[in-house]
Formats: sequence, structure tokens, C-alpha cells
Amino acid sequence: MGPILLAKHFAQLISEKGSLLFFSGLAAWRPSPGLVAMAATNGSVSTLASALAVELAPTRVNAISPGVIDTSNWDTAVPDKREWFRQIATSAPVGRVGDPSDVSAAARALLVNPYITGETLHVDGGARWS
Repeated sequence: MGPILLAKHFAQLISEKGSLLFFSGLAAWRPSPGLVAMAATNGSVSTLASALAVELAPTRVNAISPGVIDTSNWDTAVPDKREWFRQIATSAPVGRVGDPSDVSAAARALLVNPYITGETLHVDGGARWS
């Protein structure tokens, strides 16, 4: 509901050349057992971005779907973060987990390119394919 409420209450405050950027996640495209709610909400954010791009035009609306990103969020989420990252890296086509700078570069691209709207940019190193 958060992205819907943000769009509802703030869309009229954004200039015509402005943009809304939402975050989805890898779980929508590569679901795991026990994460059905996460998969559904991440997929919904992607669909919402496409629908809002049409509804709010010419204001642009996009989403980023990050994969596993090396942040402190994983410090307590998995028993051995380094080993888990190593396993992720060996299965990912790019051979590594993501860095926060990968996500920020994608966000900047979506925010400054005036000809991208209604898209979900996957910043997952190809993890959804492996």
C-alpha cells in the first residue's frame, strides 16, 4: 500500500518532468519457499510502476528490482553472510553479489533519463536467470 499512497498524495506535487521511483525485488521473479508475500508485493510494485506511468503521464514512474546487495541488512539475516554471498556469487552470471553503488547507478539512470517510464530495471547480476 505504501507506493500507492505515495503516488496518491504526492503525484500532484511532482513537476511534469519529474519522476517517481519505487523498489521491487528479486523475490517477484525468483520466489523462494516461505516468501510468498514478499514475492507478491515485489511483483505488485513492478506492475504498479507500469500502470502509474500511464495514469500519471507525463510524470515518469519506474521501479528498481535489486538482487542480493552487500549491505548490513544481511548481517543478522543469514547465519554466515560471507559464505552465503560466496554461494550467491558462484551462481550469478556476473560472479558476485551486488554493491550499493550498483543500485545507486541504476536509480540515477532512471531518474535522469527523460525517455524511460513504466519500466522495472533489474539490478541483480542476472540472478533471476540462474
